[in-house]
Amino acid sequence: MKVNKALLVVGSLLIFTMLAETAGAYILPASALIKQYLRNREKLALKDITLDLELSLFEDTAAAQSLEGRFYFAGGGNMRLSVTEEVGSTALLVEQKRVRKTNAPSGVFALFPQEDLLASLFFPGGDKVEQSMNIVAAAIKRLNINMDKQSYHRYDGKVVQMIGGKPSEKDSNQLWVFKETGIPAYYRFTANGFDGQKHSYEVFLRGYDEQTVGNWFPAEVTYRCDGKHLVTITVQKASKNNNLPATFFSTLQGN
Repeated sequence: MKVNKALLVVGSLLIFTMLAETAGAYILPASALIKQYLRNREKLALKDITLDLELSLFEDTAAAQSLEGRFYFAGGGNMRLSVTEEVGSTALLVEQKRVRKTNAPSGVFALFPQEDLLASLFFPGGDKVEQSMNIVAAAIKRLNINMDKQSYHRYDGKVVQMIGGKPSEKDSNQLWVFKETGIPAYYRFTANGFDGQKHSYEVFLRGYDEQTVGNWFPAEVTYRCDGKHLVTITVQKASKNNNLPATFFSTLQGN
């Protein structure tokens, strides 16, 4: 039986196209990409970091403020944010073991989320990468981000892996990480603020290439709450491994 050569060529092309599309559609599991990021972060040997900040709050309201502050992070998901208010007092937000508390629940931090990913993404703790991954995965799950749902998108001119949904799914909680490195780029979620109300949050992480911080931490972190600007945190100066005590992240005393 004779076989039409033209049909063979067309059939071969179709098979090749299908194989190429299948290969192109493969997405590395979110856990593998985040582990890659955590391995590279482990090489930095960061025990803690201290960041001097400028904060621009509530820019699209009449109550816009520009304040100075300081961020502290340490392994185990520990975080402390101090903000010097215009009256000279200090507003404090601390986080230890994924629990947040503040001395300004009706002031500077009223609209800040009671749960967040920031400390867990950058200082999850864990003696090994696998342990750190488990901590990060648990934090992601707590914010109802589905690590089994993934797609690709472009963000700031680079390809990101969207964890938790697709670009068209505007209401789904998501974490975006850069496809080549797994470094966090953006995330969105719903949580209660310190005002006791549920809010929708977006967090933009930018400026990893700036010399102020390098790849320790983004040089600029912007929070949006219910579609409005909440705060842009800009790093002015950074230092590392200052041996910050664990109690520093549980007390609402001091600066």
